[in-house]
Amino acid sequence: MSEIDISTRVCSHTVADIALPLNIYNNLKRDMISYYQKNQISFDLIEFKNSKYVNDELPSREKIIVNMQVDEDDYEALLTICNKNQININKLYDVTFFEFSVLEEYNYASPVAS
Repeated sequence: MSEIDISTRVCSHTVADIALPLNIYNNLKRDMISYYQKNQISFDLIEFKNSKYVNDELPSREKIIVNMQVDEDDYEALLTICNKNQININKLYDVTFFEFSVLEEYNYASPVAS
């Protein structure tokens, strides 16, 4: 099983960046949509570039963002969904934004277009 990469960063808020293997991400997304349709959680599904560096060859990817400021009940729903998908966010109760994306391998030795 591929690993799950969880890191946090602090800017104006605390953000948890959670990179998941594709199969876990797809299961999480399915569960998030199911909970959303039952009005049990709110989240945004956005598209972004893979790298902070300019490289048109990198495909765009999607990211699930859950803003804990929208509804205080979202954390409990997110905790349930994450536990179901074996993503441990139990100690991240003070995070403002959860950002889920697919963990991919990159060839950093390849040239980056400028």
